[in-house]
Amino acid sequence: MKLSTNNSSTRSALRDIYKMPAGPDRMARFLRLVDADIAQYPLDANPPPAVAAAHEAYLSAKSVALQTAEGVETATEAAGTAAGADLSAAMQSIQAGKITPKSTTQPKAADAIAAALTFTTAAENLVGEAQAHLVDAIQEAWPEWRPQIIRDAAAARVKAAAATKEAAEAVATGRALFAAVGTLDNEVLSRDGKLLQAVSDETRQGIPWFASTHIGLSPLQTVSIPHGKTPVVFPLDAVVEAVAAAVADPETFPASDWTPLSDPGHADLLAAPLDLDQPWVRSAIRQEWGDTCVVCKRGGADVAVEVVGAAWPWAMAHRTCRDKAPDPKAQKRAERLAQMQQHGFPPSPNEASQIVPDGQRVQKDTGF
Repeated sequence: MKLSTNNSSTRSALRDIYKMPAGPDRMARFLRLVDADIAQYPLDANPPPAVAAAHEAYLSAKSVALQTAEGVETATEAAGTAAGADLSAAMQSIQAGKITPKSTTQPKAADAIAAALTFTTAAENLVGEAQAHLVDAIQEAWPEWRPQIIRDAAAARVKAAAATKEAAEAVATGRALFAAVGTLDNEVLSRDGKLLQAVSDETRQGIPWFASTHIGLSPLQTVSIPHGKTPVVFPLDAVVEAVAAAVADPETFPASDWTPLSDPGHADLLAAPLDLDQPWVRSAIRQEWGDTCVVCKRGGADVAVEVVGAAWPWAMAHRTCRDKAPDPKAQKRAERLAQMQQHGFPPSPNEASQIVPDGQRVQKDTGF
C-alpha cells in the first residue's frame, strides 16, 4: 500500500489498525482509511482508461474484502449454533446413561472461523496491493491526465460563460415582463376613474382582490445570499450580471504553465525563456524583490525585468523606467562585475547599485 507521505495521521491510524485482531471490525476500519486516502485523488475528473481500470480493480478488491468480513460473522454465528447443539446432545446422552463423550462439531466450527479470519487478512493484502497499483497508475498517467483536466476545465468555463450570459439576458427579460404587468394595470386604471373605483371595491370572498394581489415586488427583483447569520439582499440582475462577467473572464491559470518531470515536454519548457508578462512570474519576482523599481528606487513597480550580471537576475521596474537610455558608467561597472562572477568572484555587497535598462533587460552591478 502507498499512503501519502504528507499524512502522518493516516499512517499512525494504519499502525493502530494492524494492532487489532483480524476480523470484521479491523476490516471496516481498514477500508474506511484506504477509501479516505483514495478519495483525495480527483477520480471523478475523467481519468484516463488505465486509471479508471485500476480504480475498478480496487473497488472489486474492496467488494471481496467485505465478503470475507461477512464470512467471519457467518462462521462465528455457526460456531455459536454448534456449541448449543453439542451441549444439548451431551445432556441427552447423560440422561440416557451414556457418559462416554462423543466427537462434537465445535472444532470444525472453530476451524471455519480461523479460516475465515485468514481470508480477511488475505483480502486486506489484496486491497493494499490494489491501492498501490492505483497510485502507480495515477502517477504514470499524471503527465497525460493533468493537461486533459485543464482542457476540460477551460471547456467547462466556456460553456458556463455562454450559459450565464444567456441566464443574465433571460433574467433581465423576465424581470421586465413581470414588472410590465403591474405597469399595465396601473396605467389603465389611472386613466379611468370609474373603472379604478370598481376594481378597488371588488372583493373575493371578503378579501380586496386587486389591492391584495398587487402588494410587494414582482419576481426576479432581488436575491438573498447567505452570509453568516444574516443573509444579504442584492438586486438579482446585478448578481446574475456579475456572475456572468466573472465566468466570461478567462483569467489565467498559473498551474497550467507547469508540467510534471515525467512529461516529455518538461525539459523544453523548463529551458524556455520566461514570459515576464505572466502574472505568476511577476508575482514570484515581486515576492523576492518587492514593488520597488530597480531603476528609480520608487515603489509601485508594475513590470518584471531581467537584470544582467546579478546573482538573482530578476527585478521589478516601472514601465517608463524600463525603457530609459542606458547609463554608460553603470553599464561598464555591471559588465566588470558580470565578468568577475563568471570567474567565481561574487560582487561585493558594498558595490554601488547602478541600474542600466536596455529594452526588456536591465543591467545591475550587484547581486540582490
